[in-house]
Parts: sequence; C-alpha cells; structure tokens
Amino acid sequence: MIRMAARWVVVRLAPIGLLACNNQECHSDYATGDRFKITVTGSLAGDTPCDIMPLRPGDSSVLTVGASYGSDPSTGCPAGYSAQPEVPTNAKGVLSTCLSAESPMALSCCGRLHGCQVCMFSQVSPLPSGSQQVVQHAILTSTVSSSVVDWGALDGGVCLPTDCAWDQYDVRVEKMVP
Repeated sequence: MIRMAARWVVVRLAPIGLLACNNQECHSDYATGDRFKITVTGSLAGDTPCDIMPLRPGDSSVLTVGASYGSDPSTGCPAGYSAQPEVPTNAKGVLSTCLSAESPMALSCCGRLHGCQVCMFSQVSPLPSGSQQVVQHAILTSTVSSSVVDWGALDGGVCLPTDCAWDQYDVRVEKMVP
C-alpha cells in the first residue's frame, strides 16, 4: 500500500512541476512597437535587383516589431515576433496591403501590377540584440511571386521579370530610440 501512495504523489505532483517551468518569465531583446532603421548597403554578390520594386544602396525604411506568434513548447514563451504590416517604401507603387508573417521580423504583402496579383515575402535578420544598437551586416531577403488575374491587362505576356523572384541585400540595422 505504501508503494501505491508514493506513485500517486509523484503522478499528482508532475503536472505542478510542468506548470512551474512554463510560467517562467519570458525575455526578448525587443517588444511590440520597437523600431529599427534598415539601410541598404548593397546587393549580395551575383544578385540582380528587381527594377519594379527597386532597392539601391542608401535606401532606408523603418521596420516596426509587430505581434508575437506561436509558442515555444518548452517555455510557453512566444516563438518570435513578426513585423508590423506596413507596405515597404520601395514597393508602394506595386503592393497595397501587408500582413504580419509567422517568421521572425517578416511581412507578406500583395498588390496588383498590369493584370497580375503580385505578392512579396520579406524578412530581415539578425536584429540588434541586448545592448547592441547596430548590426552592420544583416540580410534582407525578398521573395516575390505573381499570378495572372486579368489576361486583358497583362503587359508583355509575363507578370514580372525573372530577376524579381528572389533578392537578397546587405543592410545595416539600427535600433531606434523610442
């Protein structure tokens, strides 16, 4: 009978131990609303930038930390933070709406161009962490896809040139003071 009581105590205490682990305080280097200035310093070797949504050295924009997403099963803390859904400056002539994407500091944006639905997924990594104010060489990745929605308005038979499918840029990321 004593053995059974000991097993029951262990079984009853196990969920309490799990709750204690998952209620730990979550720490992140940034929070919703934090802002970062992203400045293009160049294209990565072998990459031809998309002229429809061009980014050139010296171009800059502000990226704002959006909502947290997901949950790390071991801690119960957010898996990461997406970017706030703001259309990037270089793409305002093509893209009209953005949604936060469930990837670190990522956006998914769509719009129309010459009878085509154009969508772009973009992500910046890494961001400054801890007391670090600047990352001199981060990477901005941009992936663009398109599909015909109006054949009558299609200009030249293709939605986008092939150099618009995937671009990577070397960028400087600076944490902005609130």
